[in-house]
Amino acid sequence: MPSRQDQLHSYQFSVQRVVSALVMRETDPAQFPFRRVTVAGFASLMIGVVLIAGFGVYALFTGGASESWKQKTNAVLQEKGTGAHYVLKDGVLHPTLNLASALLYAGGNERAVIEVSAKSLATVPRGAMVGIPDAPDSVPTADRLVNSTWTVCTVPVSDAASEEGGQRSLLAVGNLLGVADGGTPLTEETGMAVSVPGDDGAWLIWKQRRYLIKNVSEDALGALGINQDPKQLPKVDRAFLNGFAQGDPIQAPAVSGTPNEPSGVRDYNVGDVMRFRGPAGDRYFVAAKGSLQEITQVQAALLRPRVSPPSIQELPDLGKSLVPQGDGAPPSVPIKAVDRGDSAVCATAADDSGFSSVRYGVPVPPVAGLMRTAGKSAKTGAPLADYVSVQGGRGVLVEGYTVAKTSSGVVSLVTDAGQQFPIGDAGALAALGFSAAKPSKMPVSLVALLPQGAELSQTAAATTVTLG
Repeated sequence: MPSRQDQLHSYQFSVQRVVSALVMRETDPAQFPFRRVTVAGFASLMIGVVLIAGFGVYALFTGGASESWKQKTNAVLQEKGTGAHYVLKDGVLHPTLNLASALLYAGGNERAVIEVSAKSLATVPRGAMVGIPDAPDSVPTADRLVNSTWTVCTVPVSDAASEEGGQRSLLAVGNLLGVADGGTPLTEETGMAVSVPGDDGAWLIWKQRRYLIKNVSEDALGALGINQDPKQLPKVDRAFLNGFAQGDPIQAPAVSGTPNEPSGVRDYNVGDVMRFRGPAGDRYFVAAKGSLQEITQVQAALLRPRVSPPSIQELPDLGKSLVPQGDGAPPSVPIKAVDRGDSAVCATAADDSGFSSVRYGVPVPPVAGLMRTAGKSAKTGAPLADYVSVQGGRGVLVEGYTVAKTSSGVVSLVTDAGQQFPIGDAGALAALGFSAAKPSKMPVSLVALLPQGAELSQTAAATTVTLG
């Protein structure tokens, strides 16, 4: 009995005979009627594939035959294999010092970089080299800009010089190092008295500001609730401290009149301090010439250290208040001092409002492999962050703002090398590809901690480079 395979072969043979009879009018021809067509079609397809591949390989090594790049006068031409940048102006090819200079000199309203082979570039006359010395050769595209928190830290470093007090500063964009949310935050009831290497003064870090403690002494610290030797205060890096907005100085208030002479109010002498215990809490006053003036508990302790003010039974008629007002006012009551130990202290800002938190006990981040600065500006001598952390391949467009939220008027590009470059104007922003980018707003005190490079302007980018 025939198998299924025998039946299939029989069916296929019958169909082949029918097709041959229709096409060639012969039921059993010497070869299948479509065999030549099939073989010819397959051969043609293979020849086409080989030709296309050949042209592709040729274009890969020769740069192709297209010379449309010669019409792109607002584009940057990047040489294949070397990465060198050129700009074509008036039929002349100008080499540039770096990518930033090339983008600015090209002057387009959007960033355009075209790869061209060295052989093709060699067909165009060469002009003078132009550009801005030390401008960045790596410029992030607009989609690689980051808008994140900025954190400044004072970090204990074992190899810091004695004049550094064992401290160096770190400015981190983002939280790659974990410094933006580590440790314990300071509150309105806690603060930290610190000093800076090489300076006999002292500062109080409280409520995201720094306050100069004038005429620092044990009594002055005691008035703040801090029982420490002023000569043994923990050290912080100068750049770290400069990142804070400055509050009003902590000092005894100026009282009118000659001390210890009759004030003309009851039997009080000028400088006498008293306390009124009221239902809303204690209030403090000082006798001035002709009136009593209200002060804070801290001011009372600064005027009369280690003396408990006598109580008065009724609220007197008052003159002008001496109580500090505003966001920069120092503590009115004693605070609790915290101990940072051997940890880092970090302050984080999310925008131009200033620091949103200050934290102590932050684990010491690994700073050894980070970008290192000179520590101070070569132009102004101002302190700089010793280390800068920006994610590789990224950048930041930033505009500095004062404490009063007034713009500095300068937008800068911060590269992943940790350097800031002021951008000249809107035309330069567009040429760099940032016309639609929105700059981050940060306190100018933080932006100033970054080393500053050359201004990125189209005029400067067109400057001829003198070699030698």
